[in-house]
Amino acid sequence: MARRIRGQLLDGMLETMAQPTIGLDRSGAVRFYSESFKKLYPELKEGKTLWQSLASDDFVRWVSDCLDSTDPTLREQIMTHFQDGLWMARLEPIFGDAGRCSGFILSLQDIGTPEPISDKFDTLLNEVRAGLSRPLAGIKTRLEVLLEGAYKEQDVLVELLQQLNEDSNQLARLLFSLEAPGAEPEVSLPEGQQTSLKNTALSVHQTFEALARSKNLALKLDLGPKPVDISSVSEEELKLCLTNLVDNAIKYTALNGYGHVEIGLEVLGDKVVFKVDDSGPGIPPAAREVVFEQFYRLTEGPTAQLGGTGIGLWRVREIAEKRGGRVWVEDSPKGGAGLRLEFPR
Repeated sequence: MARRIRGQLLDGMLETMAQPTIGLDRSGAVRFYSESFKKLYPELKEGKTLWQSLASDDFVRWVSDCLDSTDPTLREQIMTHFQDGLWMARLEPIFGDAGRCSGFILSLQDIGTPEPISDKFDTLLNEVRAGLSRPLAGIKTRLEVLLEGAYKEQDVLVELLQQLNEDSNQLARLLFSLEAPGAEPEVSLPEGQQTSLKNTALSVHQTFEALARSKNLALKLDLGPKPVDISSVSEEELKLCLTNLVDNAIKYTALNGYGHVEIGLEVLGDKVVFKVDDSGPGIPPAAREVVFEQFYRLTEGPTAQLGGTGIGLWRVREIAEKRGGRVWVEDSPKGGAGLRLEFPR
């Protein structure tokens, strides 16, 4: 059948299809959608991933977790996102002639009016238990294999560690998705508290020094002539931010097999700016804003193979903005990514 005729048939089917349906490629990008799906999500855009087009909610997070799994199987999940009823979300993988997963068909089926939460509590609890059991079972099984001596084989060790990392990422995303927006209470800083930028940066440098060396990376710390103490952010919050930035820099720079990562500090009037520069592959200009969004992960280029939870940089931005600061990406003088973290003094 001619491509033009096939396209006309697909367009006609999508216009008349009552069940909301979309087609996704393996990266989560939307390739086609029915008019009924567009009515539920008017902001949907063809060619973009769901998490780029839509606000983060239970539905988007569920799809993201499913696509991030290394096991493309049929998934179904009850959704209560829409107030007018319950929906069964169904994500079905599509396999090509070679047996490889080439994409997914995602559909929503209206299954009735929501019941009171008291009547659904057991079902909800079972869903949470099922969501936690899979990655926990994977972690337990792989740890047992390691304890039995698999760590002696380098190739097996690397594969098991990658699988453990995937399981832990899935757990982290699930736990974050269970948090209601704004659920974390606003915590005021103690009166008169001072955070030592020098001590915090030294602690982070010490944490990552051995890891960087094992990856053939030079990790440098340059705090300038007069590192100061500040009162706008707690030591715990600052350490979490720097840990995420340095961890990312080391992980991606290591793709080259060698390189440099530098933690720097600059005092600019009433502001302080931490700089984490690396000689890695960098962050494309088009992605320098969205990398700070929750659950965002690069899906193209050399860094896509590393995966990740998509919550590290989002957490950094959340802390920075909460404390009157900001975080951004620019070109690094070392040739890779230059992450900048600013706080008021």
